[in-house]
Amino acid sequence: MNAPKPRFAILIALVLVASASAVMPAYANPGGTQDAAAAPAPQRLETGKRYKIRGVVTSRTEDGLILKDKMTVETKVVLHEGVKVQIDGKPVTEAQRYELRKLVGGIIAEVQGRGDANGNLWAEKISISSKEMRTAQAMANRLVPVEDRVTKNEEQIKLAQEQNRALAGQVDELAVLSNMAMEEAKKANERVSALDNYTVLETVTVTFPVNSAVLSVQAKKDLDVLAEKILTMKGYAFEIMGFTDTTGNAEKNRVLSEKRANEVVRYLADAHSIPLRRIVTPLGFGAARPAADNTTKTGREANRRVEVRLMQQGGVAQ
Repeated sequence: MNAPKPRFAILIALVLVASASAVMPAYANPGGTQDAAAAPAPQRLETGKRYKIRGVVTSRTEDGLILKDKMTVETKVVLHEGVKVQIDGKPVTEAQRYELRKLVGGIIAEVQGRGDANGNLWAEKISISSKEMRTAQAMANRLVPVEDRVTKNEEQIKLAQEQNRALAGQVDELAVLSNMAMEEAKKANERVSALDNYTVLETVTVTFPVNSAVLSVQAKKDLDVLAEKILTMKGYAFEIMGFTDTTGNAEKNRVLSEKRANEVVRYLADAHSIPLRRIVTPLGFGAARPAADNTTKTGREANRRVEVRLMQQGGVAQ
């Protein structure tokens, strides 16, 4: 099941870095209100001026992310197909790009670019250190109970702080950013744990042709019907998972399954204006978790799918 690299792969990777931090204000608001209080507006940058900003990724937007520097000033970063992403000064590998897709808020990054006409930072280059990426990976482990995960996150970040203090000229900045990263990690852990309070109301499955991530007319109709149900709903969220059949190698299947999941996200956002904060980080599982027998044609057709789960927070009345 050979598949090309996903379009906007780097864009999707960096946007999803912050997804768990940005998912649904309702996570941080057990009272059940649909939207949290408005956050301070990001700073406006001078059009055409070059900037280099180092800070913590705190949330995502439809076309990028929010970066908070050591002075707690927020900047909206616009991502696009041409942005260069580097880890330790080298272009990201496919494996690193995959890890970036899974990371939650709290990763430290340096973004270089220019102010655009809207006062945002048009990213040209994003730099991340492998050490900071490993720390963020530790934060992203959702398989560990929340209490244990917070403790391990703190230990990881304290270790990173001690190592960072050895870097001349960066002591104050790294200490502040590391503390900010730890706070973002705690917030993300609280929001992730709140997923247990969500009930799955309905699951819609859309299927794809061989080696394709293009939504069919029927698939779009099925998603349209599902999207209409949230018009009067509060405290909702979508969980989106992509899959393939067993044809082809594991890595290509993983990439294709992620591309399928991201295509569904893009359609829901574009066609129905569903905020990205209402979508849990989409993931591709390749040929894992088959829904049918891969030894038959019918079974393989059923396995080339994306599952979309509509969930609602417990105790939130429609």
